[in-house]
Amino acid sequence: MQKKNYCIRASIMYAGIVFMFLLVVLAYYRNDLYELWKKQRGMEKIIFEGMRSELENQNFCYLCGNSSRSLIGYYRKEHSVGIISLSNWYVTDFRIKKSEDEGDSGISSTLTNIDGTSIHSKSVPNRGVGSIEVNLSEDCQVNYEMLMKNLCQSCLDKILSSLEYSKWKVEDKRPVPLCLVDFDTLDIYSLQNASYKYSVRDYWIVVSHKDNVVNIDLYDLPYKN
Repeated sequence: MQKKNYCIRASIMYAGIVFMFLLVVLAYYRNDLYELWKKQRGMEKIIFEGMRSELENQNFCYLCGNSSRSLIGYYRKEHSVGIISLSNWYVTDFRIKKSEDEGDSGISSTLTNIDGTSIHSKSVPNRGVGSIEVNLSEDCQVNYEMLMKNLCQSCLDKILSSLEYSKWKVEDKRPVPLCLVDFDTLDIYSLQNASYKYSVRDYWIVVSHKDNVVNIDLYDLPYKN
């Protein structure tokens, strides 16, 4: 049987080697190249303007009013700090106020699942320490219609201001449907960025994000030695 020999031009061979080399380099540095590309496209700030309250009676405002469908009024009696879910207006505090049933241990832990989102709170009231971990479901988002129907204009503006965030122009990013609230003053604090540190009255609050999980740690400073 006669053997057949195939000849490949040197230029084609070298081009193939270069092409394979470039593929390896692109695969190795793809994340760095993507980050560079994002930076070249620039960032943008997302703000929420022009939304008008549809609430006719301010007394029924979920935040500053006396709506029976909001727990804000209940927690105002506790003089504490907490979070509000802006997808369904679920409200909870850090549970650092010691109750008569807790005795000396004062350890409290609760887990709530609502609309596919889990909210895990832990606290040690006799140490003035509490934390809330929120694991957001992929489809959890701000319910703007609910906010416009149940907040007066002033409170709606405060909530919308807390939702402002920055992102890369090419990034598909939505606002985190959460905010921090001081039940005494009804001041609203943002939970949008990857990390925050707040001083709210006697509380020191540290916020961190990882993927879809938001963790908020609270320390009641008068309890510190």
